[in-house]
Amino acid sequence: MATALGKVNSATNIHDITSTVGAISNFRAKGTAGGVSDFPYYTSPCVNAGLGTIAAVVDTIYAMPFLVGETITADRIAIDVNGIGTATAARLGIYNNGNRIPTTLLLDAGTVDVTLSGFKEITISQALTGGKLYWLVFLQNGTSTIDAVGQPDQISILGINSVLGKLSNYTGAQAYGALPGSFPAVTANAGNMPTMFLRFAS
Repeated sequence: MATALGKVNSATNIHDITSTVGAISNFRAKGTAGGVSDFPYYTSPCVNAGLGTIAAVVDTIYAMPFLVGETITADRIAIDVNGIGTATAARLGIYNNGNRIPTTLLLDAGTVDVTLSGFKEITISQALTGGKLYWLVFLQNGTSTIDAVGQPDQISILGINSVLGKLSNYTGAQAYGALPGSFPAVTANAGNMPTMFLRFAS
């Protein structure tokens, strides 16, 4: 178990971009001159590094659960664009949790350019409290294809719905712009879970 695992829930580190396992190798080429990041990136709980995709649409805010093991400061937030569409920008952020749904805005990190595919990150400085659940979110001004974790590989902390099966994420209707102070009414989703990432510098 890597030292950095103490920083977040042990299920959350599966997308350490220093890894060369399977599809994760496409998250390399940042950080050092040798093309490997100095620090690992973390995503929502999952058991396998295999990736799928989702077709993200306009005016919809996507929220993914993120468990934090100990109090720490995140210095990057990121998303991975698998295929371009009509979107030119995606706004990234973090929401607080209440009763296992996103509630109030913690961080509006700003926007990334999604006119080209690839790993898109924003420098942040956001303290997160250990033992808490947070929600990583993105909102686009158009369509694109985003990397995702397939349903069989997810560790669902949202429960199992008798109709949908294992729940993976929430969405809400939201016009593109600054992230709202309160998350809109949620829609529960099953299937592939969009992957977002945080980096911890220490």
